[in-house]
Amino acid sequence: MDSQHMVQYERKIQEMGTRLDESEKKHSSHQRQLEKTYHSKMRHLEEEAKQAIDTLEQKIADTERRSAEDLRKGEAEAKALSDELATVNKANEKLDLERKHLQQDLEDAQRKSQHSKRKLEVSAKEIQEAKNALIAAEKEKEHLTEQSRRLQQNLSKYSALSSRRERS
Repeated sequence: MDSQHMVQYERKIQEMGTRLDESEKKHSSHQRQLEKTYHSKMRHLEEEAKQAIDTLEQKIADTERRSAEDLRKGEAEAKALSDELATVNKANEKLDLERKHLQQDLEDAQRKSQHSKRKLEVSAKEIQEAKNALIAAEKEKEHLTEQSRRLQQNLSKYSALSSRRERS
């Protein structure tokens, strides 16, 4: 090859080297710009992530606090309901005991009532028998009174006859 071709090749190589250097500079500059953008975006994303984490941690803390409050309220409500249920159960037990006592009193009263009814029936029978005896006694009295009156009449007649005989 001749020197002219060599010079042309060398120039082309230099041009290519220059273009390569320029391309490398552009590439390097572009890469630095991309790295800056990447780092900037990463910082921004890290800040957003940190804010999101802080927000979530705050929400979790708020939720835990509300849950603890709700749990305390629920436990207090459950305790109040349990106490109320115990009171109602005691009242029911008292009512049941009172009902049993009243039932016993009712049964006692019914037995006494039956006993009194039998006594009244016996008394009514005795009264009826006494009435019948009184009626019979009154009839007997009337009969005896009638007999006594007749006897008195007969006695009077006999006395009058006896007195007449003695006088005669």
